[in-house]
Parts: sequence; C-alpha cells; structure tokens
Amino acid sequence: MSQRGPAPAELPGWLTEDDLATYIDSFEASGFFGPVSWYRNLDGNHARVKDLPPPSMPTWFIGGTKDMVIAARPGYVESMAGRLADYRGAVLIEGAGHWTQQEAPEAFNRALLGALAELDGADASPSR
Repeated sequence: MSQRGPAPAELPGWLTEDDLATYIDSFEASGFFGPVSWYRNLDGNHARVKDLPPPSMPTWFIGGTKDMVIAARPGYVESMAGRLADYRGAVLIEGAGHWTQQEAPEAFNRALLGALAELDGADASPSR
C-alpha cells in the first residue's frame, strides 16, 4: 500500500499521544480483522436488516459538515426524517469530519446533552 503523502510532523489537536497509544495497543492485540470486516460486510449487514422496521425510539443525528460519508450521499441526513418514526433532528458540526467526537468534543457533547435534555422535557435550545 502506498502512502498518499508524508506523515504529519505532529498529531492533530484532537488526537493525543495517549489516545494514539491506546489505538496502537488495541490493534496490536487484536489486529484489523474485526474493524475492516465491518466495512467489508456492509452489503451483507444491509441485506439482513433492510426489511426490519426502523427503530421506534427517539433518534437524532450528530455529524460533521466535512464527513465524506455524508458528503458522498446528498440528502442522506434529510432522508432520516421520512425513515425514522421518532426522528428529532440533526446537528451538523461545522468543520468536523467523520470522527466528530474526537474532532469537536465540546460541540458534540453540547449536541448530545441537548438531545438528552429534550427527552427530559428541558429547553435544550441554547446548547443546540
């Protein structure tokens, strides 16, 4: 496998040396088979669940505006409103990518806590 460019001189602000060590330890212990197999079997997973009813519990979507999974599927986030019985909305965090929790932890936590507060009937508008 060829590298796409030089390795970065330093870690991004959202990835600490301790975080990286945790990932390295995990992958050295168990390898990449499980994580890679999840993506290899996306079609198989879809075939198994495509006819199941959507979840009836309250759902929200929290993602990043630079997430390529979302960008590659225009209308994907918006389509949730018609597919999920108790869809409560989405928060797209400006500038965050696919690893939203690590890239923008404060904004992600505000969105998550806002969704949870909504379940309790609290006014969550300042945090969302």
